[in-house]
Amino acid sequence: MGAPEQNDNRQPDEVGGHTPSRSGAATPGRGAGAGADANVAALAEATGVDYEWLAEQLTQLGAQLGGAALVDELEDDFEEWRDPSDGLLSAAFAACEAGAAAELAPLLPRLAEGGWSLDTPGPDGDTALHVAALYGSAACAGALLAAGARVDALNPEDGTSALHDAAAGGYTAILEALARAARRQLAPLDGGGGGGEGAAAAAAAAGGGGGGGGAGAAAALGALVNARDEDGETALHCAARGGHAAAVSLLLGLGADPRAAAHGGALPVDEADDAEVISLLRAAMGGGGGGESGSGDGSGDGSGGSEGRPALS
Repeated sequence: MGAPEQNDNRQPDEVGGHTPSRSGAATPGRGAGAGADANVAALAEATGVDYEWLAEQLTQLGAQLGGAALVDELEDDFEEWRDPSDGLLSAAFAACEAGAAAELAPLLPRLAEGGWSLDTPGPDGDTALHVAALYGSAACAGALLAAGARVDALNPEDGTSALHDAAAGGYTAILEALARAARRQLAPLDGGGGGGEGAAAAAAAAGGGGGGGGAGAAAALGALVNARDEDGETALHCAARGGHAAAVSLLLGLGADPRAAAHGGALPVDEADDAEVISLLRAAMGGGGGGESGSGDGSGDGSGGSEGRPALS
């Protein structure tokens, strides 16, 4: 997170300029000349008010308020989130952001011992798996998945999954790891069991249900790979926008719907600038073009359209 710009609403007349007095006379601030100093002395003698001292106090107060505003902005993302694990989750997020799998490894058993879920959202709603996917750390993502992190865990603020983040960066190794983990995590759906609340919810939203043997699992996987964020975008939109041909090809192979429209109607091909990506998507659409031809409500021709997180089949 970059340092926010300082929001200093003080006006020139309030700091270093002239502050109107109660009598209507202009009271010099900092930087005034000798004549102004004489005026200050005369006003102080006539009214009994030390205007020079008052101006200095106002200047200092303005500087303090400006500094406080900057601190507030810097800490804004963390005001509503407190690490419930006494720093363990924060350390895990930091390790994933830095791609430090060696630092993450000893934290995982400690989190498990404390009963802290790896799917706990952080300050901006991302789980540790989101962070690893966003920063392209396949080693951290693999460690988290091995420890039980869910591929269908959603960011409650924007509806994105780790798949969205990995696709946006074109991290195919992480996409493949997510696909393998999804097969394991959603496998219980073959027998009608629960594959976790996220997976079950996505399957239900897609109309696939939890039964029906392999068909149920396939429906759940299809729903996840075509799941949409708050803007109605799928992971395929993210990969296409980033110009990541390998990620686009991988997602299409996993059943991503090239005709899935975002809320504004844009198809993945409409987000693409890269010629190879455009060619891949048009071929997957049967030679059709883009042109904002989606429904605009997030419904496509394929199995997409459910709210949830994309997972890989």
